[in-house]
Amino acid sequence: MTVQCDYFVATFPCMDKTGLVFQRMLSQLQNGRDMAFRGFVGRQLDGLFFGYRHYDDRIIVQAVGTAANKGIAAIMEYSADKALSVARFDAQVTFPVDNADNIILFAVPNKRYQAMRISNLRERGETLYVGSATSAYRLRVYNKSAQSGITPGKGEYIRFEIVFRNTLADSAYKAYTEGNIEAYFVGYLSKMLDTVTLNTVRYVLDKNMTISPELFETDNNDSLGRTKMWLENVVMPCIQKLYLRDPDYVSGLLDRLDKMIGDSVE
Repeated sequence: MTVQCDYFVATFPCMDKTGLVFQRMLSQLQNGRDMAFRGFVGRQLDGLFFGYRHYDDRIIVQAVGTAANKGIAAIMEYSADKALSVARFDAQVTFPVDNADNIILFAVPNKRYQAMRISNLRERGETLYVGSATSAYRLRVYNKSAQSGITPGKGEYIRFEIVFRNTLADSAYKAYTEGNIEAYFVGYLSKMLDTVTLNTVRYVLDKNMTISPELFETDNNDSLGRTKMWLENVVMPCIQKLYLRDPDYVSGLLDRLDKMIGDSVE
């Protein structure tokens, strides 16, 4: 499949009152770590999380990277599409180019959308956002080689990624499972970018020149370390400054973070 799922979150009701269905799901993550997230208690392994929430008998499946396909397979096996709710579905296309930064710099966002370009002054690594952070869909185009530290040898990798939320995430999941995700992805991409950039992506898809996400889940990928550095050097100082201006907001933010990941696992 040329268009890959990079991240998704979905929940569905647990119709089995014996709990055996959820236990079978957990057995797929035998060597994982027990954890809690947003009120769901379960297990995580290699980017895949299965969790159960007692008060409404719902199961969550959350997955990132190559684990997404395993998570989708689990949903298709256990949910039977009964009241399935997909909160988020990130679809991406990654491929090699001579100069990723130039493609991003010359891409022209549609004027209908909010757009933001982030540039490094002395390093490679352009990023373009099209659409607001709270909208139902948002495009991110970035230099994947600069982000991951992995190159094709000659040139760089570029990634086009669309984040779908709520009802559009449901539609993206359906398109993915029915084999129509490429048309779904290109349809939204055509709304947000210029024709030249769009045709570049179309050509890559037609020639099946996309790269599997497995390439970026190796020991050579330093993107996780860069994310941690960004949190410590950018996010944490920002929170400290904000606390001086609005301590009530920051206290509430920390409470929400604690509630999200602080539930104990017996």
